[in-house]
Amino acid sequence: MPTSEVHQVTDDLTLIRINDTRVKYFESQWHIPEGITYNSYVLRTSEGAAVFELSKERFSEEYLEALKEVISPAEVKYLIVDHAEPDHTGAMRPFLQLCPDAKVVGIGVAEGIVKAKYGQDIAFVPVKDGSELRLGGRTIRFVYSPWVHWPETMMSLIPEEGVVISGDAFGGYSIPSGWSDDDVQEEYIRYSKKYLATVIGSYREHLVKAISKLRASMPDPSVVAPAHGLVWVKQPKVIVDLYESWGKATPDGSVVVAWVSMYGSIKETMEKLIALLQGHGIAVKKYSFSDEERGEREDLLADALTASVIVLGTPTYETEAHPLVKELFASMGSKLKGTSKPAFVLVSYAWGSVAEKQLWQSLSNLGFDVRASVSFKERISNEDLSKLAEQIAAAAKAV
Repeated sequence: MPTSEVHQVTDDLTLIRINDTRVKYFESQWHIPEGITYNSYVLRTSEGAAVFELSKERFSEEYLEALKEVISPAEVKYLIVDHAEPDHTGAMRPFLQLCPDAKVVGIGVAEGIVKAKYGQDIAFVPVKDGSELRLGGRTIRFVYSPWVHWPETMMSLIPEEGVVISGDAFGGYSIPSGWSDDDVQEEYIRYSKKYLATVIGSYREHLVKAISKLRASMPDPSVVAPAHGLVWVKQPKVIVDLYESWGKATPDGSVVVAWVSMYGSIKETMEKLIALLQGHGIAVKKYSFSDEERGEREDLLADALTASVIVLGTPTYETEAHPLVKELFASMGSKLKGTSKPAFVLVSYAWGSVAEKQLWQSLSNLGFDVRASVSFKERISNEDLSKLAEQIAAAAKAV
């Protein structure tokens, strides 16, 4: 697959897509073997061009070569910064050397971030929420969308084209075989949900507010053009509605069951529990962490976002919850805050444990609604496990 691609979105709007197959951990944290794209857009008009977003610094040369295929550098009047994070702006210095007449445009709070990163000499034009820029018969309207997912994020609307250039909102991980939503695979929807859960999850309430503002300014966009992943030109409403539902953490009736098992006691128990839940007609998504396997933390967060119930299982480790379980519920607490998810806890011990009390308190502090917990010495009784499964199933069906 080539590093750069160029595609025509509308008669006047061109996509330059950089495909990053080298990145393995987005933000040095989230495992993305599927890779990611960096999407830049060029609006051509009779009075010059505006460029929206750039690429990661590593791909500056490839990006600028693609840009020169689309437009003469002398025609570029503006660089619109919808998000100052370096995966969107890393190529800024070489871009400005190539296009020295271009002014950098962004919401006011972005100016300090951009100049700190790329130089105090940058010609920066601050804009406000709702302000507009006119260029060759085209309007660029700026909609401030703070904390989606930095304080300076905004969306750029081109009303004449019905286009929303949306920054991180409505994006997704992976390098799709196509550039648009002509053929959206279910796998890509999962990558989009994973992207939201990991990158924007902590700021979901701000995302929902931003979508409300977008609907007020452009209720029915023809094109949704995010900074990562597919450009939505056929059914843009699909991704907007999905993002809104995920942003609200709308429960889907499923139960996420995640556990760490050192020597098999918890694994055996959790697998029995899953069978009981499935017997109650509950969709279960399981994540196992052991000396032989590692569930994907990122997929766990994505599934937990819309799950109706979370179930965690842990062995004791020096009388406490296993360190990996602590990491998992801390991640979920951060990305799922405000959802008040019903949670259930199972603890296996051999000679002593404070893990049950510890997890109950920690999960409650993180905003989970802990409904029940149980500790057992190596093996739980079938009767207790059946009762717990009934409680979990009832909680899932009640949401």
